[in-house]
Amino acid sequence: MRAILTLIATLAIAGCRTQPLGPNQIELPDMIVADLKSTPDLVVLPDLTPLADLASHPDLIALPDLMATSGVLTVKASSETAASTNYLMGMLDQHPGVFTLCADPFEDIRISQIVLSFWHNGEGASKLPTNIRLTDWDTGKPIGQSVAQLGTVVNGKNTMLPQYGHAVFEGLTHSIPRGICKDVVIEVDFATYEAGGFTTTGQQIVPAILASYSNTLGKDLSITAVGLTSGRTITPTVVTNPNWKVPGAYGNMGTLYRTKLITSWAADTPAGKASPNGGQITGKLVVTNLANSGTYPSTIETLNVNLATNIKPLATPRVLTIYKDSLATAPLTMYVFKPGQMFGATAIKPADFSDVMIASGTSKTFYVTLDTSEAKGGDSLSIQVNSGGVEWSDGVSQDLSAMGSDLPLAWKTFVY
Repeated sequence: MRAILTLIATLAIAGCRTQPLGPNQIELPDMIVADLKSTPDLVVLPDLTPLADLASHPDLIALPDLMATSGVLTVKASSETAASTNYLMGMLDQHPGVFTLCADPFEDIRISQIVLSFWHNGEGASKLPTNIRLTDWDTGKPIGQSVAQLGTVVNGKNTMLPQYGHAVFEGLTHSIPRGICKDVVIEVDFATYEAGGFTTTGQQIVPAILASYSNTLGKDLSITAVGLTSGRTITPTVVTNPNWKVPGAYGNMGTLYRTKLITSWAADTPAGKASPNGGQITGKLVVTNLANSGTYPSTIETLNVNLATNIKPLATPRVLTIYKDSLATAPLTMYVFKPGQMFGATAIKPADFSDVMIASGTSKTFYVTLDTSEAKGGDSLSIQVNSGGVEWSDGVSQDLSAMGSDLPLAWKTFVY
């Protein structure tokens, strides 16, 4: 390459030389110079692109802002956070929320303090979460020491924030690598109805990481962090939920009762090919009252189902009947579909339903029968128990419909 460049330079000089040749230069005939100028194999270099054009070129990749002085920490509620549900008083190792912490690509970030907050509502609700812990989602290892219960004092200052309690996790060395997001899991034990001295149930709690634990703009940050490259203090960017007056990242609401029910289809629930029948078993479900600290019973106050079908409107009244334990027992309720009415959702009121008490740690099986005698070949009928389909009482609160994530039950379908 150097020899070629020397040759080209020499040729150029030959065309306009006014000085004698140097000791390492050779005289080329004029004919060679002329041939070089006209040869078709020489590459013509394009004009240099002006800097102004380069700035707007669509194929150029934007470089990061090299003037940044520290990284960015973003805090938000995780997609893994618990859905709104009801919790059993006295249950241990519950996970009411998960939060995501993200470091931008600029630098690793180390967190030295996290102030976890809970919005709470109802009698003594702030006393319900106990033994509060933070855990790294990926490793399962604890982040700092557990906090016995919620309080209102943070860093020696009473936050004076109504309906909020705080758990302070300090002395941390929790790092978020640059360009990485990590989930932090909240774990708690819930106080029992007896230990809390409660006279009511239905208390509500919502976990949160607030932008400011005293709701003071730019002060009292819920996360204390530093950039490991810059050494600068990091002010976290908290992705806030607009439904709350106090800015912050919030989980979903949990409601606490002294009993908790679980609903499921029985393992031998019928489905599939069926024949028209005046008392066809169309549903068989099991309701369980989880064992609780006070061995409290739950009471089923009513039960409703949804029906979907292409069976033609009824020519005569057709009855849906619900039993407990077996078909040999007295019906708990009978719901009548009128002539001309399609099978659909039932609307059985507590006054029309015989209460069923379920002892702590036990289950009851419910049978649903339906007069399907008008079904024709090719017709179908589906049944499900929807959210709110079971109304119950924990002995303190009545007319409850909270059943966690077990409802709605999946559809069961019959083909005639």
